[in-house]
Amino acid sequence: MRRWSGLPALLLTSFVIVRPAAAGQTPPSDPSGTEAEGRGDSTAPSAARTDAAEAAGPSPAEAAGPESSEDATDASATAAPGDATDRATGSSPEPAAPSAEPPATTPALPEPVPPEPEPPDGDDVRPARHVELGATVGVWSRPAQGNGDVSYSAGPAWGGYARIDVRSWLGLRALVLGGTHPVSPSTGALGPASDTRVRQDDLAVTVMSLHAEPSLTPLPRLRLWLGLGTGWGTIVAAAPEARGEDIRSARRTGVLVEISASLGGSYEIIPDWLTASLTLSGGLPVEQSGDIFRSVQALRQDPAATTIEYYEPLPEFAGTLSGVIAIGLLL
Repeated sequence: MRRWSGLPALLLTSFVIVRPAAAGQTPPSDPSGTEAEGRGDSTAPSAARTDAAEAAGPSPAEAAGPESSEDATDASATAAPGDATDRATGSSPEPAAPSAEPPATTPALPEPVPPEPEPPDGDDVRPARHVELGATVGVWSRPAQGNGDVSYSAGPAWGGYARIDVRSWLGLRALVLGGTHPVSPSTGALGPASDTRVRQDDLAVTVMSLHAEPSLTPLPRLRLWLGLGTGWGTIVAAAPEARGEDIRSARRTGVLVEISASLGGSYEIIPDWLTASLTLSGGLPVEQSGDIFRSVQALRQDPAATTIEYYEPLPEFAGTLSGVIAIGLLL
């Protein structure tokens, strides 16, 4: 029976073609007829394929169930049109031809180099000056302690210094000052007897000190500072003399240690080369010792005999005041 399943369709097609020819008419060219004929011709292969499918049994997709069918439907829906065309024609897709030219690449740019700063004008260049050497001269005073029988007057002072800039705001100053203090004893003071008038030469004092000076520079050529320091010094007193009498003695010496504070300022007369400065300072002695502050032996020579007598000690210093000016050279 299956062998004759395509026979009715073949007879129907022959009837449609023969009927117009029998009436003496030329059948119009109908593409649908050709399509129908093509469909009629494809019926037999379709039936053959159907029989082969039934004989082979269910396909793997049908055996997997409806879910697998839905997955297959989705996969076919998402497939690219080009894949469907390739499957319909039975041809494999042609590989894309490689590009003849390689893709253009942008060359790496070198890192920009910052421009070098322009050197300042010659007038603005200031050499680095960190050392100052100079000479100083002024006056200082060291009043005497005690009841006023012996007084010390202010005297001249002179010396030199070296200043080093440890920081832009801090300097260290090493100072050496020497000078004299006139001595004025009253009648009977210092002598072996109450009516002896003693003549005492000026005291020679030399002090070496070190000062730390925090500085301020309100103007490029002006510097102000406040200093704090300590010093060690020597005192020399010549042998005293008794007026009208032959009383001989010896020279006496002593030492002192003092702390001091100072206030000063300097101005560059010649920029970066020469400075002028003024310093005011005051201090207190913390230690004083030596023969100068003790009684000293003396010999009284008379025509009849030579006797031993003693000169009285000199009074200690009560403090120190000084004012000096200096000229310095910047190195």
